[in-house]
Formats: sequence, structure tokens, C-alpha cells
Amino acid sequence: MSVQLNDIEFQVKKYEDLLLLQSGTAGSISLPQMARKILDSDIPAIINVIATEKEICIQCEESFVDIIFERISTFNFEQLAPKEKQYFLPVYFYENEDTKHIEDTSNMSFETYIHALLEREYTLSMFGFVPGFLYLRALADNLAIPRKSNPSTQIEAGSIAVGGHFLGLYSLSTPAGWHVLGKTPLTVLDLPNTPPILLEPGDRIVLKRIDANEFKVLQALSQNILEYND
Repeated sequence: MSVQLNDIEFQVKKYEDLLLLQSGTAGSISLPQMARKILDSDIPAIINVIATEKEICIQCEESFVDIIFERISTFNFEQLAPKEKQYFLPVYFYENEDTKHIEDTSNMSFETYIHALLEREYTLSMFGFVPGFLYLRALADNLAIPRKSNPSTQIEAGSIAVGGHFLGLYSLSTPAGWHVLGKTPLTVLDLPNTPPILLEPGDRIVLKRIDANEFKVLQALSQNILEYND
């Protein structure tokens, strides 16, 4: 079954959950933005809503699937679209065990690669796979680096890494298969508040290069709010 929500066409599949698969071109509002509005609607039968760039999965009580679908079909997502904001994220870039692979894959020196990285603005596409992880899109084709075939056992919290056409920000230490470029002294997690992160999908991120001394100063201040430019 096909359905139109906002200006995006979806293919609908019903399992124990209600899964909406995007088809056609993307709309003016990202799917994570739409998912947040569905979750915030407080429809009692909805347990959780999970979104990627191309899918929205609504976890719900199976007997209420039709009722939930009728409700969300009436939503005007356009009116609920949040204002996109631009943030500056300080990053200390440094050579590490991933540097050689980045250089070999991109055919650039690490310094040239970083300069090219800093010339672009990035968009928060979605969250996952652990709390506070940011998927930032989009790297230029010549900067894309495939994920590792053998993931690292641990990447430190605050690491900025590249995986495919995404930049990723690790707010928690975790095993991962992305290539580390550097670290930010800030955390985007705002615990124990709900939601635990101030950023929204669609927000724009500009990387701001800092040196090792600036990193230590900002880290000592324990700042957890990005520099915001409206």
C-alpha cells in the first residue's frame, strides 16, 4: 500500500510494528523530524518511533495499527517543522592508527584531507547507533572512506570519525568501524534531561579547527553546549 505523508510518498508494510518505507524523493522535512513529531503526539498505543534517512518504524500494540495509521495520516508535518540552526563544533585533528588508511584511500595527505573537510558544512541527518551518536551528511565523494572490515574494539568518547559519506560524532566510548580523524572537547549529550540532546535533525554543523592547547582548555571547562550561530 502506498500513502502520502507531508510531501513524501511511503510504501506501508504491517508487521507486529508498523513500518513506513520511503519511496520517491525526499521531502522538505527529514524522516527523523517526522518521527519525533509522531512520538511526541502521545498516541497511547505507540511504544517507540525509530527513524533513519529512509525509514520510519513505529513500534506499537498490533491491534492498534490501523487506528495509529489513521491518526498520523491527519498530521500536518509542515507546520511542525523546527527551525534549522547552525552550530560550530571545535575539533582537534591528529594523526593516529587510522591516518594511513585515510591517506591511501583518498590519495591525499592527512593535512590536505582535513583542509578539504573544513571547507564544507554538514547536516545532522539522524541519530544512532548509541545515545549521542551523530550522523553528519555529507562528505564530498573524494573524502568518503569505507568502513573498516575489522572494527576497532574501542573508540573514545568525543571522537570525530568518517564512515562512507558520513562524519560521525561518538558521544560515548564504544567499539566501532569508522576511521578516527580527531576529537572534540565538548559533549552534545545533555543528561539527565529528556531528550538528552539539544540538536535536531536538519541542524547544520560547521567544524572549527583547534589545536592541542585549545582542546585542553575547552575540555577543562567541561562545556556541553555547542557555539550557536543564528
